[in-house]
Amino acid sequence: MEKFSSHKKLLNALFQSASEGIIVVDEWGDIVMANPTCLQMFGYTDTELIGKPLEILISAELKHVHSRHRTGFFKEPKNRPMGEGRMLHGESAAGNIFPVEVSLSHMEVEGEKFAIGFVVDISERKKSELALQQEKAVAQRYLDVAASIFLVLDTAGKVVQINRKGTQIMGYSEGEMRGKEWFEHFLPDTEKERVREVFNKLIHENLMVVENFVNPVLTRDRGERLIEWQNALIQDEQGRAVTILSSGVDITEKRKAEKDLMQALIEGQEVERERIAKELHDGLGQSLTAMRLNLNALDIHCTEVGPDARALFEQLKILVYNTTQDVKSIAKNLMPGVLRNSGLVEGLTYLCNSLSDLNAVKVYFQAYQMDKKLDSTQSIGLYRIAQELLNNALKHGKASEINVQLIGHQNSIVLMVEDNGVGFEKNTSSKGNGLGLKNIETRVNALNGCSLIDTHASKGTSVTVEIPL
Repeated sequence: MEKFSSHKKLLNALFQSASEGIIVVDEWGDIVMANPTCLQMFGYTDTELIGKPLEILISAELKHVHSRHRTGFFKEPKNRPMGEGRMLHGESAAGNIFPVEVSLSHMEVEGEKFAIGFVVDISERKKSELALQQEKAVAQRYLDVAASIFLVLDTAGKVVQINRKGTQIMGYSEGEMRGKEWFEHFLPDTEKERVREVFNKLIHENLMVVENFVNPVLTRDRGERLIEWQNALIQDEQGRAVTILSSGVDITEKRKAEKDLMQALIEGQEVERERIAKELHDGLGQSLTAMRLNLNALDIHCTEVGPDARALFEQLKILVYNTTQDVKSIAKNLMPGVLRNSGLVEGLTYLCNSLSDLNAVKVYFQAYQMDKKLDSTQSIGLYRIAQELLNNALKHGKASEINVQLIGHQNSIVLMVEDNGVGFEKNTSSKGNGLGLKNIETRVNALNGCSLIDTHASKGTSVTVEIPL
């Protein structure tokens, strides 16, 4: 008996001190017990609430269903969460409604059934949720009016969120994109591996930011747009990767304009080269040829001059001849007729043979599967790239042997230039070397191509250029 009394005191203490409201209702819906937390929550004293029907605490919109719910509970009593609801405060039953979260339990004492309600006032939580929703709405409005794409990916690479600018560029709604794997659905096949590699580095190597990363994306109509990204890793409090936030700017038109400008500049250079070559050949070249003819004509009249004058005369003939050859060489380098008349393969053959003859360097040229039809822009572009690479190998690389290969593939042309020269460190290239590489890069970009440089100091250089057809 003493043990029972002790348990009863403990249960009563728990009932009285519980931080959540506890209310006990009989089968007819009358309130039997309510703990202090419950009384304070609803604004009643113990005597004001005990014996009253539970409906006095129920908000108007729920009263019509409450009786049916109570009957159903007592018919099949079991513990159950009731979720969120709205109840009335006693001080102002006309309208002071607050949100609560209710769970129900049951008990039976001496044949009588009772429902035990555990009630939690969630007003503050609801206020916090509403404030958070409002903050999210404001943030979303900022994102939607932004001129940049804002893309959020989870650690599996799936789309969590994308703003309005992003959906406009991609041609999908946010709902259509959310949950889909970014790399698989929204990147061209040629870019998936490269972009995924950067993503994995951010996730697994804890790189906080990757700036100015450019890649094309695949739109709904299967078109491509070129996007420049700023990527940032978002971590939780434990430093674990949670999401990747990417801000992107569509630079498709900008890059097109830059390429058009580069192409116009290159075309202008070629026109000017051709003009100068023509001037050298038809103007200066013809004048030098006339000088040579006149000197040859004078030769028979100079038999009686002294040996010193004769020596000067012979030196003059040699100087005029050498100058004539130099002018011809410059004119051919500016715009070789063999390139214009016979195509890229013949043009590169002539270039390599000429360099071998002039520089006492072995320059080998091979062409494979070059039955491809190239337009003049591609032919001249590849010729100038090869010319620049060969000049670099001779002037800076001090090579004694150079191998040039031109290879035709189904959808591209590959130019490879390898030398056995001194090489260089790419991050510390010399001033002259850097200018040559910049010229090559400009021409490669103008042809929508790509290049790869493999070089180390004292180990030679290999440059591979690929141009799409």
